[in-house]
Parts: sequence; structure tokens; C-alpha cells
Amino acid sequence: MDPSPNLLPPSLQGLINTLTKLPVLLEHELNIYLQNTHSAVAPNSAAPATSKEEVMQIWQQVEDAKLELKLLTAAHNAKRDEMLKLEDSMLAADQQQRHLTAEAQASEIRWQRLEQDRLSFETQRAHLAEAQAEFSAREADITQRELRVASLSERFEGTRHWLENLMPGWLCEESISPWRDALMHDAQHANTSSNAAGLLFATLSLYSYAQRDTDARTVADALREVGRRLYAWIKECGHDDQLASQVAQSWADAINRECAGRCEVEVPVPGAPASNQTMNFRPRPGVSAQTVINVQFWCVRGAKREVIHRAEVTV
Repeated sequence: MDPSPNLLPPSLQGLINTLTKLPVLLEHELNIYLQNTHSAVAPNSAAPATSKEEVMQIWQQVEDAKLELKLLTAAHNAKRDEMLKLEDSMLAADQQQRHLTAEAQASEIRWQRLEQDRLSFETQRAHLAEAQAEFSAREADITQRELRVASLSERFEGTRHWLENLMPGWLCEESISPWRDALMHDAQHANTSSNAAGLLFATLSLYSYAQRDTDARTVADALREVGRRLYAWIKECGHDDQLASQVAQSWADAINRECAGRCEVEVPVPGAPASNQTMNFRPRPGVSAQTVINVQFWCVRGAKREVIHRAEVTV
């Protein structure tokens, strides 16, 4: 392999070229010298004859020159081999350098990627910290809301027990409970133009506390108000007199069971004959048979079934 001019300095490259040409030049000059000598000793030569000793000396010099040429050639080959090895080493070093450069570039790229990953990780960690802070704030807010809900639930539970104490127990009967639920809903969401449900709720509370009083008249008075507010609420809900009578009778049955021995409620029925003993009404002029058309509230009797409050009806 010839030395690469891209790897050797110009001075070293010139020396190698000179050593390469030197054996050829020596051989060429030696051949010229031998030809000249041979011509000098030829038989027909006009030049004076050379003595045998001189010829032997010349040939000895030639042999010495050939030997020296061989030595120089061997030294030149050794130098050339050394230079080739040096060139191979330089090529290997160059390849290694390129390899190391490529590895360095790859390492630089990897480092840049790692730096980008680190920056991305730092950004994500910052976002995670913000999310964690937001989550902690929301968790604290949820905890506060749970505490408020627990407090409201406790208050609601207390209110529920309070309402249960205000309301008569018979409102939970199966035939009455739908009307109880409707009353509670209307009392909490009453229209601005009406307060019939609220007044009925209030009179039921009054009746519940009147039940604890020893005076039977207090219960009778409370029942008169319950009947008046019950009919007003049912009719305000858009129901006819027939349904109002049925609902009032179911309430009256429950009240009579609870108030047995103290007082009782008697419900007028639309279409039945009117009686001035248990009802307040205005007779229609010229009509002998008066019948109940609609009812404003029921009749309340005492412990001996005496009429304490007559029913209010229209005939």
C-alpha cells in the first residue's frame, strides 16, 4: 500500500520518493560503468590494455557496489515497510479518531436529549406540583363542604324530628301519607299568591300541641281550624267537592280514633240533606228540600257528642 499524501507531511513524502528511485539510479549507473569497462578491455580495443589486477579491483568494486545496493535496497524495503506500518497506524488512528468523534457527537446528541428530557421532566414536575396544590385545595374545599353537609344533615335531622313532633302521627297512615307529602311540598314551595298549605301545616301543629292540653275545648277549636284549612287547601289544588269530601273523611276517621272520648269530627257529604243542628247554611227561598252543594269545613262534636262547632256548607 502506497503512503497516502493526505496523511504524510510533504518533506517526508519527498524523502520516500527519493529512496524509492535511488536503487534504480544506482543500478543504471552501474550498468553504464560496466559497459564502459568491458569496452576498455575488449581485444580489438584501441585503448591501452588494463592489467589483470586492475580488472579484478574493478569487479571487486562492482561486487561491493552490488552488495551495498542490496543492503540499501533491504534498508529501503525495511524503511518502506516501517512507513507502511506507520501509515496503517495512522489510518487506524484516524479511523479511531473518527470513531471517537462520532461517539462524541452521539454522546452530545444523547446529552442534548437527556437535557431536553430533564427540562421536560422539570416542567411536568412543576405542572404536577400545581395540580397537586390544586387537588389539595379542592380536597380541602370538599372537606369543608362535607363538614357543612354533615352540619346541615344534622340540622335537617333535627328539623325532621321537630317536624315529626309538630305533625300528628296519623298523617303517616297509608291512606293519608300521599296527602301529607303533598302538603309538605306545597308548604315549602308555596305560591306567592296563596298560603293555604302553610296555614294547614300551622293548624296541624296547633292541633298536635292542643292534644297535650287538658281542656277538651282547645282540641275542638283546633279541629275546627284544621277542617277549614284542609278544605281550602284541597280546593286550591283544583280538586272537586266530592274528592274533598273523601279526603276529609279519611282525615276525620284518623282524628276520631286519636281523639276518642274527648271529641270527634263529622264530615258533611255533598248531595246529602242539610241539617241546621250540625250545619250553618242559608236556606234558599222557596226550596223545601235543602241539600249540601259544597262544604267549607266539618262539624266538631264534644265528648258527649254535643255539637261544639257546626259545619259550614252551601246549599
